[in-house]
Amino acid sequence: MNADVKLDFSRVPHGEPVTLRLMVTLRPDARRREAPRRALNVAVVLDRSGSMSGRKLEDVKDAARTLYRALGPADTFSLAAFDDKVYAVVPPGTIAELGQSVDRAIDSLQAGGQTDLCGGYEQGCRFAVKAACAERTSRVLLLTDGLANHGVVEPPQIARVVDRYRSLGIGTSTVGVGAGYNEELLGLMAERGGGATYFLRSAAEAALVFSEELGDLFSIDAADIAVRFVPASVDVRATQLNTYAIDGDGAWRMGDLFGTQPRHLVLEVAAGPFAPVAEGKAALGTIEVRWRRATDAGFEPASVSLPVEVTLGPKESMGGLRPDREVVLQAAFLVAARAIEKALGLADEQKFEQAAGVLADTATHLDSFALGDPGLDGVIADLRDRAARMQQEREQFYSSMERKSMYTRHQHLSKNLHGKLSSMESRHGRQRPLDAGAHGVPRTFPCYLVNGHLLVEMGEDRVLLDTGSPVSIGGQSPFELLGRENILQTSYQGATIDSLGSLVGTRITVLLGADILSRYDMRIDLDAGTVQFSSSELRLGAEPLPVGFFQGVPIVEARMDGAAERFFFDTGAKLSYLHSSRVQGLPPVGTDRDFFPGFGEFEVKVVERDIALVNLRRRLRFATLPRLLEMSLLLAGVTGILGSALCEGSPVVYAPRRGLLSIG
Repeated sequence: MNADVKLDFSRVPHGEPVTLRLMVTLRPDARRREAPRRALNVAVVLDRSGSMSGRKLEDVKDAARTLYRALGPADTFSLAAFDDKVYAVVPPGTIAELGQSVDRAIDSLQAGGQTDLCGGYEQGCRFAVKAACAERTSRVLLLTDGLANHGVVEPPQIARVVDRYRSLGIGTSTVGVGAGYNEELLGLMAERGGGATYFLRSAAEAALVFSEELGDLFSIDAADIAVRFVPASVDVRATQLNTYAIDGDGAWRMGDLFGTQPRHLVLEVAAGPFAPVAEGKAALGTIEVRWRRATDAGFEPASVSLPVEVTLGPKESMGGLRPDREVVLQAAFLVAARAIEKALGLADEQKFEQAAGVLADTATHLDSFALGDPGLDGVIADLRDRAARMQQEREQFYSSMERKSMYTRHQHLSKNLHGKLSSMESRHGRQRPLDAGAHGVPRTFPCYLVNGHLLVEMGEDRVLLDTGSPVSIGGQSPFELLGRENILQTSYQGATIDSLGSLVGTRITVLLGADILSRYDMRIDLDAGTVQFSSSELRLGAEPLPVGFFQGVPIVEARMDGAAERFFFDTGAKLSYLHSSRVQGLPPVGTDRDFFPGFGEFEVKVVERDIALVNLRRRLRFATLPRLLEMSLLLAGVTGILGSALCEGSPVVYAPRRGLLSIG
């Protein structure tokens, strides 16, 4: 890990007090990316209380299987479960040792009684301690959908349990599902445990979150990071703008560093006045960073001290100085986080107009910085969207689910975990409403299939409608739809709009993917040759299907051979696809060609199989994906892909903001 410090203003006037922003940046060591990954010690703790019954528990069990299968032979895995009792389901063992016993143990889980969350968590920690060693990274992953209502239930007591096991090298991440859990308790546990907290709208997202957590653990560079500021004099005082937990010695506990993304701590430092010297340096203090460095053999203690000083000069020489852009940008994200926190407190008191005012005023303030950063622009747009709905819809908008979304958003922003925030938005399909006015007028466009691909004519643009692509691509940006300008990427995984047009077999100017489509309701009627977009809610057909999301791509449930299976709904796919294990022994009815962005074109053998989606029964042409693409099915916990053929024969209404899809 590499650490550096930077001030928003490194030159200040002598003879006057000053307030500065000091940013500590921690970056993963690039050399660790080439090293073999460290072995893991993962203890999963699942809520099996009565509220988890049915599809929810089945989704979570599938996610646990996905996580287990993603581990390597030298990794250790254990599984505990809880209702009002605690169950030691799979004692710790290496993947090589456990074999097929894990599948049988997971299959045996059934929903039970109340929720002894702390007891279940402690069992997972005991498993993790038993398997812990210097060569492994240890993490407990707790998933629940309800309130702790049995055994130890007080958050401060549970936090002390987390602290005790953290001191033994056991980290904690928490996953909350639905509207019934205590988000502040899970956030506290993750913060004290050095991990992350996740909010799932439905249990169908669990596989994605487990995979995200594994990806972090696979790439860990530093653990138990603590940063302390030692002032140079009593006239220098520092407070954090983040919300990291504080150690007894005043150090901010930043958890672990993983992947390739830097982490930031931003301090507000008040100092001075400095002695009136003509020119010279003045010490503010020292940043002390300590952590456990990941090595091939384990973790070893490491530390670094970084001096912080400013250059002094006369006040009249300071007129043209501008603040450091990166420090201002990271501080701006934290200003947004504080606004969300304040709005949460006001909304909890039913003061919706005041809460909306805080969000809207903060958006205007941040906009005035004119930093031109896409991430911050997205945060500003989100603040405005939530402010508008908070003011107009009040308690109808501020539901338990919305509170959890805002709380988790605050947690990610306040710790500069922008990757976590982006992943949550992607899973939830950025389920934000649009403003009224011009945005509220639905529009209908001509649409048709070309070589099995769904195209829409929008003025001079020919648009490929692709719910299966996480991002939108175009030759120019922005792209306007219903009065809203949407940002397009110029390429995705090496594919450009021109190369995609060649693969489709006709000119296209825009690919509309899940990042933009998730902002609208749409009605696809291929028999009528139209698609309708609306920022307000379109009427759904009978018996709408619930929709989950993986990286923003919709997932629906269909029945095949009498069993419920999960499929991506991908309007950009010419064919439908099944995992290769599900087509063995079926006679091919021909061959065809298809493509995926970033992979290119490929030829496949085609079979036919029957599926049922609520009131629709249909025989579809299925193929199998190339091996590299098929791995994505396993990662998402889905059986296959339902392509554009699902839109033929009956109108389809897709409402991603409500998480619903209807056919017919």
